[in-house]
Amino acid sequence: MNQPVNVLIVEDSEEHAELALWTLRRGGFDAQSRRVQTAAELEIALAEERWDAVISDFAMPGFNGMDALRIIRSTGLDIPFILVSGSIGEETAVEAMKAGANDYIMKASLARLVPALERELKQAQARAVSRQAQRDLVKSESHFRTLIEQAADGIFAADRAGNFILVNSRYCQMLGYEERELLGLKVIETYPEDKRA
Repeated sequence: MNQPVNVLIVEDSEEHAELALWTLRRGGFDAQSRRVQTAAELEIALAEERWDAVISDFAMPGFNGMDALRIIRSTGLDIPFILVSGSIGEETAVEAMKAGANDYIMKASLARLVPALERELKQAQARAVSRQAQRDLVKSESHFRTLIEQAADGIFAADRAGNFILVNSRYCQMLGYEERELLGLKVIETYPEDKRA
C-alpha cells in the first residue's frame, strides 16, 4: 500500500510539477498535491490546508525557492522543505540549507526525491513526537508541582550531594526560609550545627 502524502508544490511549470508527482507515485507515495507559483498563492495554500511536505523549484519568474522557504519558515510550521533546481551552485545550496531547507535535489537526479522525502517525513514525525513528549512533560511537572504545593506537609527533594532541588511552600514556612534561599543550600545546612552529626 502506498504511503499517503499531501504535497504543496511551488513550481511555475505544470510539466515539472507533474514529473515530481510521477516520481513520488512511482516511488511508493500516494501523493495528493496543489501547485502554486506566487507568494500570495503559497500563503493561501498554507492557510487553507495541512501539508506534509513542500517541494519547491529554485528559480521562477518573480518568485523563487528562497522566498518560498522564508514564507514557510515564518509560519513556524515544521514542514519538510525540499528545493529542486536545474542548476544550483554549491554555495547557494549551503545558503538554502542554513536558511532552513531540508534538502535540495537537482532536476537531473530527481530519483533522489523519493528517499529524501521519506527521510524528511520520518524526521518531521520524530520532531513532532519529541515536541508532544515535551508538552506532556511540562503538563506532568505542572500537575506534580500543584500537588506538592497544595500538600499540608512540608515536602522537599534533594540530590545525591544533599542539595535541595525542590521545596514546597509549607516546608519553607516550617523552616523560615524563602524558596530561593533553600534551593541554594544543602539539607544539612538547615539543621543547627550541634544536630548535624
